[in-house]
Amino acid sequence: MNLYWLVLTVLLQNCSAKRLICYYGSWNAYREGSNEFSIENVPVKLCTHVIYSFLGLGYDGSVEILDPSVDEELDGFNKTLALKKLNKNLKVMIAIGGGSFDQSIFADLISDPELINTTINSIVEFLTVYPFDGVDLDWEFPGEDDRANLVTFVTALKKRFSKMKPKRLLTAAVTADPEVAALGYDMKKLIKSLDWVHVMSYDFHSYEDGETGLNAQLYNKTAGSSVDATVKYWKKNGVPVAKLVVGIPLYAKSYTLTDSSAHGLGDSVDGAGSTGTISESEGKLNFLEAG
Repeated sequence: MNLYWLVLTVLLQNCSAKRLICYYGSWNAYREGSNEFSIENVPVKLCTHVIYSFLGLGYDGSVEILDPSVDEELDGFNKTLALKKLNKNLKVMIAIGGGSFDQSIFADLISDPELINTTINSIVEFLTVYPFDGVDLDWEFPGEDDRANLVTFVTALKKRFSKMKPKRLLTAAVTADPEVAALGYDMKKLIKSLDWVHVMSYDFHSYEDGETGLNAQLYNKTAGSSVDATVKYWKKNGVPVAKLVVGIPLYAKSYTLTDSSAHGLGDSVDGAGSTGTISESEGKLNFLEAG
């Protein structure tokens, strides 16, 4: 599979619903040749939901299209919506924010009741032009001062979504780091207005640690260091299992070893691995590159 960013798959127990959420990064439009991966390549029979990434927000609360050449000129939005013709049960959503987005904008917008209203109106207006089935909030990451404001914003946005025809889904990508989560999320209140959360249970290790480690370790007793412990942390703090979706990275972390003969877990590294031709990031390799 060539989904460049990640696929989020379901963790549901004693629940009949099943979700496999596939994120598609708009920047894939720039891949060429054997590395090409367009929206049409998304496995719509496999995915239950496709999330197109990313949409932005301005300081005035207005929706901002981050890459007009791809999103509009190359028809990224409409091509994503057209995937529903290939699978009548498929839901397509749009993500707002992302790791490259100026996260301070989120904090400013949700701290002002007037801007909250403006932001919600702008999002609803966007969804009337491009009728995505819902929005995924990707704020990396709210802090302690944002905790209550985030609940206010999400509650108000969900209320508006529930009045739309058809009703829209509202989800959020959330941190696996328990310290960050404890500060920024009032989980019990927040989850009431979210259909589910996408737990970013990956990036547990990188070259910055000074040693090799697993990108998405399955088991470890410490929350924020393994998938199992992180999910248990979110459950313990009031998020129902049916609203937890576990993130799976489709990329690898790479390292420059201090000693090429010492290449096990926990061995010393001098820095990141070479930049990948697809990932274009040091220390990270796309699924195709990592093989």
